[in-house]
Amino acid sequence: NVSNFVIQTFLATARKETQAQAMGKACLPLIENGLIVDATKRRRGVLWRLAEMALRFRDVQPDIVNCLLVWKNQVAPALLGVQRKSSSSGVGGRHITVNVEGTR
Repeated sequence: NVSNFVIQTFLATARKETQAQAMGKACLPLIENGLIVDATKRRRGVLWRLAEMALRFRDVQPDIVNCLLVWKNQVAPALLGVQRKSSSSGVGGRHITVNVEGTR
């Protein structure tokens, strides 16, 4: 359990590509489990520093972007209780229903 500030400083001070890759891989589970994406956890600064690091070191970008896409498509809907339903009216073809209680 490490302080948010320490992780952000660590990410901001990567000097080599190999360091950035190791740091990025170490932070991927934090994205996957939603810890640094969830606003209630107050860890979004880590996500910001990861994005900055990915801009400086291009080889880190694919891992971080892929992980964010997995979170967006799989984890976030489960946390929010999003359900996709086909429309029987034929208008638009699909509807999304959000469990409001699940968003709190």
